[in-house]
Amino acid sequence: MLALQPIGRVDGASAVWCVACASDDTVLTGRADGVVQLWRISKNDATSLDENQDGEANGTVSKDNSKGTLVLETEWQTDHTLGVTSVDVSADGQKLVSSSIDGSLCIRHALHSDEVQDGNERDFKSAFVTTTLCNAYRVSLSPDGQLVAGGGSTGKISIWESAGGLHKRTFGVGGERDGAEKDAASRVDLRMVMALQYSEDGRRLAAASSDGMVRVLDVETGKTQTSGRVHGLSARSLAWCNAEQIVTGGDDNLVSVFDARTPTEGARWKAHDGFVMGVSSAHDGALLASCSEDGSVKLWDARASGADGMYACATSLNSHSQPAWGVAFVNHFSKLISVGDNQAIILYDVAPPGTTRV
Repeated sequence: MLALQPIGRVDGASAVWCVACASDDTVLTGRADGVVQLWRISKNDATSLDENQDGEANGTVSKDNSKGTLVLETEWQTDHTLGVTSVDVSADGQKLVSSSIDGSLCIRHALHSDEVQDGNERDFKSAFVTTTLCNAYRVSLSPDGQLVAGGGSTGKISIWESAGGLHKRTFGVGGERDGAEKDAASRVDLRMVMALQYSEDGRRLAAASSDGMVRVLDVETGKTQTSGRVHGLSARSLAWCNAEQIVTGGDDNLVSVFDARTPTEGARWKAHDGFVMGVSSAHDGALLASCSEDGSVKLWDARASGADGMYACATSLNSHSQPAWGVAFVNHFSKLISVGDNQAIILYDVAPPGTTRV
């Protein structure tokens, strides 16, 4: 069974609320002070961390150049005036998006090589979007990087073109289009979009809401294809595992894995002793990661699941002494990143116990 081994840690100046990764070594994080940071994983001067008796990463003890460490490539301090609640990065690392509780949305594009300033590996130009229609608490880039979806406290989802931020359409999480929803204000608290993500083919959006519902929506029409109450409290985090399977985490402390066509049917289990703040999937859903407000980060292995479909817990670490807000697989699923209120960004190697990945 696979295990998580903490191999690098960065402690910043503010709580880290969100993380997203490209398929290569690109990592994007957002902080409570409004700062967005772009990282890459380097194989130079990797730092291994020891653990205390509770499994908490608590200090540097050795270096192993074969594993990798986080290196800050650039940061943006003035994109957002308040905390950054969501980030996403395209698969090729060329497009970045972030959103904040101040209602702002920032889309960044990598410049061509002849536009990059001397000394920089990459540079980006930005476009801001005012998200008054949906107050984008969560954002997601389409697989081709051409569109950005955002949803928030109004219970609506908006779609923009990533090239210039042009607004294309807005619909409610129930499928209502552009202002057709009646008495929306009375339902805002029940239907806040807590998480959303494009499907692999870019034709659908899965949205998790504060009413515990998960809805799969057609991107073009906004119509709901399937829906179901997956969690007894808010459905807080969500990720596609493959073309049809979704994993979610909720305020009921549960992780749920189900077919997008039948959300109410599937495996669900108590994963943490607090809200499940983040989930991530690897290898078509064979491997899951989750994190919680209890500060723990866990790795779940479908290949060792029980008859009830519950994934086996391969590793449980008390990585963050405060709420852990997000997890994301990176480096072609060979590594995992977690972030939390303790201002730490932690890098893990995902490998069989007792092995060293080269």
